[in-house]
Parts: sequence; C-alpha cells; structure tokens
Amino acid sequence: MAVLPLFILRPDRSRVVPRYLAWAINRPVSRHHFARVARGTGTQVVLRGGIESLRIALPGLGAQRRIVEIHGLAEREYRLALRAAEARRGLAARLMEELADGACGVEQRRGAEGGTRWLG
Repeated sequence: MAVLPLFILRPDRSRVVPRYLAWAINRPVSRHHFARVARGTGTQVVLRGGIESLRIALPGLGAQRRIVEIHGLAEREYRLALRAAEARRGLAARLMEELADGACGVEQRRGAEGGTRWLG
C-alpha cells in the first residue's frame, strides 16, 4: 500500500541516462531542494511541483555515463573499505582474545612470570 505520493519518472533516454537521473536526484543539493519544498507537519511530502522545480545539470550522454560509472566505482570502493575495516576489527578482536586466553604461546615463552593469571 502506498500512502505518500508516488512518482514514476520516465526520462527521455535520448537526453538522459536513467541512472544519471537517479544519481542527480540523490545529490545533496537535490536533497536540500526537496527539504525546502516539502510540505506537512508530521510526515513531510514533496508534491509534484517540488519535483518539477528541481533543476538538474544535464551534461552530454557520455559525461552522464562516466558520472554513473565513477559513482558506481566509488560506492563499490566504499563497501569494500567497510568490509576490510570489519575484517581488520575482527582479526584484532580474535588476536586480543587469543592473547588474553594465552592461546598464542606468548606467555609460555616469557617464562613463569609472564603466565596468564586469572582474577577471582
């Protein structure tokens, strides 16, 4: 069930790459525009006039495709960087746990004074 106005945009593909239009609509400047024209006290709604009043830069199709490609690559890099950071965090957590539990053998090499002691 759709409660808010739902708009389907059908761009002229001879002038606009659809994924470029999606990128342009989600730019911070566009979001700011939508925040300015939104109406309503509880749930904010952008009416058709608010969408129609949005000005979008329209470079040539080649430039639009390059923007879409760069955006896609930047998003992929961001997701990969997050995965890498999560993997590093997990590795650090496992290493700390192993060190705390004495599983790395570090305490055994230090001798009697470096052994694991338990509180309690």
